[in-house]
Amino acid sequence: YMKENMLELFQNFLFSLLLSSSLSMFANIETAQTNQIDSLKNLISIHELSADKVDLLNNLAMHQIVYAKYDSAKVTIDKSIFLSQELGYQKGEGIAYCYLAQVVSMMGNRHLAIKFHDASIRIHEAASHHLEKAYSLTQKGKNFQFLQKKEEAIECLNQALLIQQALGNQNGIADVYGVFRLVYDDGVNTAKALDYYFKCIN
Repeated sequence: YMKENMLELFQNFLFSLLLSSSLSMFANIETAQTNQIDSLKNLISIHELSADKVDLLNNLAMHQIVYAKYDSAKVTIDKSIFLSQELGYQKGEGIAYCYLAQVVSMMGNRHLAIKFHDASIRIHEAASHHLEKAYSLTQKGKNFQFLQKKEEAIECLNQALLIQQALGNQNGIADVYGVFRLVYDDGVNTAKALDYYFKCIN
């Protein structure tokens, strides 16, 4: 009985230790997130109205998306779009619309995300920003995949792949292959999905 008590006490001690360690780790992550976001906000506050300020706003929005602060990200993106339009800074506006698409996508509105990606693609195409256009096409394809619109997804991904190959951007090509894998992972085209998976990791 004493041995059982001792074992239970030891198990409780280990559980408490692990719990304490986990809470400490999450607290550190939360602090790091807050510090990054606060640092960007401070930089934005001291910048004059310029393309650099738009880039900082977009960077802040990206961090807010990563940390699932979607409402805050939308506010930041609206500021970025407004300032980009004032300055005629097409690249910043196109990136902001791409991030806005990511926000509404993560909030579950895939159809609206596609519309925002279309806005991003139009802006980047007009300004000949090929890399940014390819990225938006890849993300648009991913949204079509989630909506189970296979043909539309493949069309977007083929366009993105052609651009990334022309640019020789291996990371971009791998991203496209990764989404192709999702498209063909339907229980029927398993061999094709695996082929794209290996292309992606190689």
